[in-house]
Amino acid sequence: PHPAWLAERYPDHSTAQLFRVYVRREHRRNGLARALVRLARDFVSATPGYERLYLHTDTRSDGAEPFWKSVADVVHDDRDGDPGRIPTVHYEIPLRLPARR
Repeated sequence: PHPAWLAERYPDHSTAQLFRVYVRREHRRNGLARALVRLARDFVSATPGYERLYLHTDTRSDGAEPFWKSVADVVHDDRDGDPGRIPTVHYEIPLRLPARR
């Protein structure tokens, strides 16, 4: 389970979440994942009501941690060395929200 403060930071009504972003190995290093994330961020930014774009990743996934660190801000590193738990890092992708009046 995730810390309570983390769940409270991302209420359902104002948080968009990315799930299972994956690019096949033979298509990596061509900007495809970065383009997908940019499109998702732009869509969420333009959709009224959303304030955050959240994701978490298993750091054992090849290339996941360096990629997400290049496009998102680390919110919580949940790696604790317990071999029974998935080593997870939580991220937030900055949105381009319109100026509020």
